[in-house]
Amino acid sequence: MAENFSARVNKYLQKYGRPGTYNLNSSPDFIDTIVVIPALAERNNLNALINSLAEQDTDSLNHTVFLFVVNNSEDADEEVIADNLDSLKYLSGLFSDVQYSKLSLAIIDCSSPGQSLPKKDAGVGLARKIGLDTALTLFTHQKPDNLLICLDADCTVPENYLLVLRDEMKSHGVHVASIQYEHKLPFEDEMNLRAIICYELFLRHYTLGLKYAGSDYAFHAVGSSMCFTAEAYIKAEGMNKQKAGEDFYFLQKAAKFTSIHTINSTRVYPSPRSSFRVPFGTGRSVARFYADNSNEYKVHALTSFVILKKWLAVFRKNNFLDGRNLLLLADEIDVHLGEFLREQKFITEWDKIRQCGGKLEQQQRIWFDGFKTMKLLHYLRDYGYPDMPTFEGVDALLGQIRGVLPLTRTERLPDIQKQIEYLLLMRKIASGEFSIGN
Repeated sequence: MAENFSARVNKYLQKYGRPGTYNLNSSPDFIDTIVVIPALAERNNLNALINSLAEQDTDSLNHTVFLFVVNNSEDADEEVIADNLDSLKYLSGLFSDVQYSKLSLAIIDCSSPGQSLPKKDAGVGLARKIGLDTALTLFTHQKPDNLLICLDADCTVPENYLLVLRDEMKSHGVHVASIQYEHKLPFEDEMNLRAIICYELFLRHYTLGLKYAGSDYAFHAVGSSMCFTAEAYIKAEGMNKQKAGEDFYFLQKAAKFTSIHTINSTRVYPSPRSSFRVPFGTGRSVARFYADNSNEYKVHALTSFVILKKWLAVFRKNNFLDGRNLLLLADEIDVHLGEFLREQKFITEWDKIRQCGGKLEQQQRIWFDGFKTMKLLHYLRDYGYPDMPTFEGVDALLGQIRGVLPLTRTERLPDIQKQIEYLLLMRKIASGEFSIGN
């Protein structure tokens, strides 16, 4: 089996791979876990990350390599390049630092002149892909359950991080997982605090709404909080080169052939900072909040998730019907749902799927994927059911699921302490610490 899988890895690398050249300080006797960490102008954050990695249990560290991909575009400004140069010097200096001798570190230089990323594709997706493809070549033996972990340079992790990931992935037969995340809360900066609460509530409300609707794509997609086996990675044809959203696209592709497990017993702590380095995501959302916070307190309307729930139930129950009759049932649910499906050429697409044979349940999951789900919710927002104010939307969703509200408020936009209560509650719900089924 090992030889067979080795051949599959080589085939993947030949067809899709983009491995880089790396420097490795010391290789463990046996490597079956590799943590890939893109770094773009992250010198100020690296020390905190390294310290948290050094606190991992010794047994896990004995099997793990931390692979940093220091990267920037070929047209990056001088400040970014200078910061990356400092990062490369810092990481290289750790090779001989006795304090961190138990860490096996590898560095890929995608920043120095002649080695930077091409302007067309430069971004976190490509940096992550280079690291992951390189990781495939570093494992001691090519085994399907070799572990690939995605982290970012502006994060920290708790002491049980590696131990939990290795245990849940290797002992429980998990192929792909989304790890619980909690943005660091900057209590010293109230504007930043409000911004990250607003953004994280949006993310958690969206995922909870999908879970309520029964979607197969109800999982967090955070680039620094992903974990998967080597087998799942190559089956998904590797990481994509998206400049942002690479996490979402990878996980939704993986979700078409395996369930996405959620790991609740450890955490990743991403930075809450503002940034315009990517088109969307944490940094861009925080920056938008700074520019116009009054327009950021919005989440999808409850009605949109109710429509999605009804559509998924009808679609799954009646998959023996042709496209025309399924579309008639969609029209009965909501006129905007029917309009959306017509835009997606549903009748033609579904009838083609039925003619091809195969398992219709799986084909439904593939056709109505995470991207189409998101497009439907955006369509309903734009043409029928506008976004709701954040806390009204959270209350409406929790009330719909649970029947009674666990929190009370008197203001449309509550004070910062009440906002923190909402965030902590949504975190507990996400990790299963607070049951919404009662």
